[in-house]
Amino acid sequence: MDKYRLLLGVLFVTLSWSCMQTYAQNVTSNPTSPLPNGTMTGANGTMTGANSTLPGGNGTAPGGNATTPGTNGTGQGENNLTTPAVTTPTPAPLAPNTSVETLPTTVSRTECGTTQLCAAEPSSCDPSTGSSCFFLGAQKKDGNNFEFALSGESDGYIAASVLSPFNNKEVTYICANDNNVVKFFGAILESGQLTMTNLSANSVKGKVNGKKIQCTFLATVPDTRIPAAKRARRATDVTLSVSTGAYNASSGTLGTPTTAVRAAVADLANSNATVVNEIANSTNTSTTPAPGANVTTPGANATTPGANNLTTPAVTTPTPAPLAPNTSVDTLATTVNRTECGLTQLCAAEPSSCDPATGSSCFFLGAQKKDGNNFEFALSGESDGYIAASVLSPFNNKEVTYICANNDNVVKFFGAILENGKLNITNVSANSVKGKVNGKKIQCRFLATVPDTRFPAARRARRATGVTLSVSNGTYNATSDSLGTPTTAIRAVVADLASPNATVVNEITNSTNTTTAPTTAPTTTVGSLQTDISSSGCGTDKLCASEPSSCNPAAGGTCSFLSAKLKSGQIYSFELSGLSDGYIASAVSSDSTAGNGDSTYVCANNNGVVKFITATYNSNSLTETALNVTSGSTYGKINGKQIQCTFEATLPDTTTRAATYSMIIINGTYDPTTNAFGTPLVLLRTNLVNLSDPSANTTNLVSGVAPHYHPLMQALLVTIAILVLPIFGH
Repeated sequence: MDKYRLLLGVLFVTLSWSCMQTYAQNVTSNPTSPLPNGTMTGANGTMTGANSTLPGGNGTAPGGNATTPGTNGTGQGENNLTTPAVTTPTPAPLAPNTSVETLPTTVSRTECGTTQLCAAEPSSCDPSTGSSCFFLGAQKKDGNNFEFALSGESDGYIAASVLSPFNNKEVTYICANDNNVVKFFGAILESGQLTMTNLSANSVKGKVNGKKIQCTFLATVPDTRIPAAKRARRATDVTLSVSTGAYNASSGTLGTPTTAVRAAVADLANSNATVVNEIANSTNTSTTPAPGANVTTPGANATTPGANNLTTPAVTTPTPAPLAPNTSVDTLATTVNRTECGLTQLCAAEPSSCDPATGSSCFFLGAQKKDGNNFEFALSGESDGYIAASVLSPFNNKEVTYICANNDNVVKFFGAILENGKLNITNVSANSVKGKVNGKKIQCRFLATVPDTRFPAARRARRATGVTLSVSNGTYNATSDSLGTPTTAIRAVVADLASPNATVVNEITNSTNTTTAPTTAPTTTVGSLQTDISSSGCGTDKLCASEPSSCNPAAGGTCSFLSAKLKSGQIYSFELSGLSDGYIASAVSSDSTAGNGDSTYVCANNNGVVKFITATYNSNSLTETALNVTSGSTYGKINGKQIQCTFEATLPDTTTRAATYSMIIINGTYDPTTNAFGTPLVLLRTNLVNLSDPSANTTNLVSGVAPHYHPLMQALLVTIAILVLPIFGH
């Protein structure tokens, strides 16, 4: 028995040594040796107080800054001290404080181009006047701290957003009208949704005057409170936005923002930059005007001498008037298509894959903003009579309807109000109609004002937000000019008709039209993943599947891990980790069968860096295929054989419209030279689960997957088994 005790003792010592070695590898020693005041090493040291002790053999003699050898003597150096170089510390990020004081002044553009970078819509906007416009000014204070001045009109809130190129989040500062006083919020704007959070912002001042909301505040840019793949040291290459939205003072809820200004800014601290509003293509030149002609000096209303001695008045761009009704129809020279879907055009279709440029039988509606509240619509569908597009405003119960009828093989255009299933012909704000008929296919294009100001409403909508789009068809009698009852093929609520990359869900068939611009190439730019993927948040914040089930990829080891988290609509964020000399990949299957045309996202080892490729998984092969992956969302890293990557993707529909998929992990060989994939090996395939439910139970249905153990642990387990068996034998 004693010999077994000895062997067990050796075993426990070995285990203890292994644990201590692991601990030592993960602990970084940072011994800090505080230096007592007055300690000097070498010829020039810093002395505190009248009499300081100088260790070592070099003391400073009183008087003339000469270094004399000595043995730890005390120097009297009132004036014989060497002053160290003073380094001004970078000001710390601002502490969050959402309290709001009354703004005693009016936001203005006085400092634009001198100390303040300005963005406005229209570009001539002066927020100190009574004009209706949007304005944002940014003035650098110290370090990365800026003072912002925000002004705009809204019944709810106005907001300023700053998007850093190092993540895909917009840090958003919100000033809301809370019963005629300003309430301040911090939030992250992501995929059109505002998520409240604390931001490095304070010193807020605000006021409300009718619909005009104005506020000033200090904020740290970039905000170090928000995690990023790569921390930006300065506020460069940012995107500024100004938006508005609804606010419910009772519940404290914020509506979806509508963007009025959006502009890329090379350097936020550069006050005289030229800012171009991408929404309206207007330019805000905040350069200070040159002296000379057309400069008005303050004082007794005198104009300084210049070339022409004229004062140039501010130019206000008027909002385009509603369109005049005109039902005449020209021949449509081209074919309606979906080329601009997700780029400049919002699209709704049934089926969702409908391309009206082909010969297929389907229904399609595209909407592209032109100017003001005027839109160009493209309509296509099949009918023996007519096809129609309807727009329902939330401020009344009427659907303004645009009808393209087959009138003896040419298009005839009608305007109507659809109410209680009946079409009542009337003039609508639409013109520039073009159309053609080919067999049963009717196609037309036209301009229309949305919302149409020709129709009374309980409350006038200023923009085309919160509308419902419909596409329908019906019979038409060319002799009597009568229209039959419409049959609806598409009906979808749209948050903002001017947003081309919105996700549109057809309520009739529960099919989704994702109009985000499709990926044009299977490969995607991959950023550097700065942190390890981990199992933290599994079951609460994200749905996880792994082999073995206890896998935490942040702890190393040989395991496979996949997580999914719903972002919005059908957009999900994924985390993938596993071991391979070639590639690892995640796939989603709507029928729980691996390799049945599954959308697959591949992270390959391309000579030590991650290459991200989208593909279709069929049988035992991968074929590169363009899939909807959110631009700028892909990050990856390689550590030995471990490959990790994160990305966001829009998933295809399932037959039930629930987000039900089987989660799959595969790996295989990869040839960087030929871009060839080896035969996939399935490591994990789960039961069908709802990806939007973090608490869903996942089970690996792949049989014969051996659990992974650390080699040292395997050896120790074998040793324990050998020792324990003889002991029990006694």
